[in-house]
Amino acid sequence: MRALVLAGLAGCFAPTYAPGSPCTTQAECPGDLVCDPAQPAGPTCVRPDDVGTPDGTVVDSAPTDAASDGPDVRSDHDGDGVPDELDNCPHIGNPEQTNEDDDGVGDVCDPGAGKHEIAAFFGFDGTDLPPELVPDDPQAWSVADGFARATITTNALTSLTYDPLSNANVSVTTTFTIDAIAPPTMGQSRNVGIAHQHSPAANTANACVLNYDFNTRASTLWILSTMGAQTINEAEFSDIEAGTTYSIRTTDATSQNTALLECTAEQAPTQVSISGAKIVPESAGNRVSLRTRGTTTRFDYMFVVLGPPIPL
Repeated sequence: MRALVLAGLAGCFAPTYAPGSPCTTQAECPGDLVCDPAQPAGPTCVRPDDVGTPDGTVVDSAPTDAASDGPDVRSDHDGDGVPDELDNCPHIGNPEQTNEDDDGVGDVCDPGAGKHEIAAFFGFDGTDLPPELVPDDPQAWSVADGFARATITTNALTSLTYDPLSNANVSVTTTFTIDAIAPPTMGQSRNVGIAHQHSPAANTANACVLNYDFNTRASTLWILSTMGAQTINEAEFSDIEAGTTYSIRTTDATSQNTALLECTAEQAPTQVSISGAKIVPESAGNRVSLRTRGTTTRFDYMFVVLGPPIPL
């Protein structure tokens, strides 16, 4: 084990904490130490480089062979030194792991007030879709180079679903790059985004998408209900085009069969937020999906957070 070391410059000293203390949560590890549940003695505070190694002993940390049978358990999607499985915000670098309300979700990606918890993070390492994510068309989806890729060359719609979530109040964040847009068809639009499905029936979902309309040549951030393809709300957005990367975060709450969807989309420096409510016939949890119509799109990650209901 490493000892506590004090190193200084010009009379100023900064402590480097010694690993080895038992822990149950990341918050119990001081400084830059990480709570590693894989240590032989049980969950222990260790240095980030030592996660998954016995007693904090450094071993060869060469990258996992892409052809290996399993994912790299030390995957660090945002490169902040904290492995994804311990990171309280795995898609945004936050080495300090600051969490002011102590709810398990880091401040830099906390959806808002109230207690939240991370339900799932999918970083799309390896070559297979995570078993928790179900594609409606397996032939349309693939995983490579750290992305889940949907390949659609027609007006077809495809989705990748996380199912089920027992809590109907959920926030989903993703970043994606549109690689190609299918050729125009009269009366058709092309869109990419996130859907929240409140019932086993396929026609009771609300979706937040970036949409391009070939007829009007308009790009919009769009909240729609698949019950009758109704537009709930929309706002102008910067041009949606191939080769561009976007981010979307949705926050959904269901109360007394009313679903409120808040939606924010960003393509720096543009950021647009809208919200809309829709009556749903029943609530059976909240299945969430990455979806695209008529585009070939690479999704960088899917981050799912459960939280308290939003007052309606």
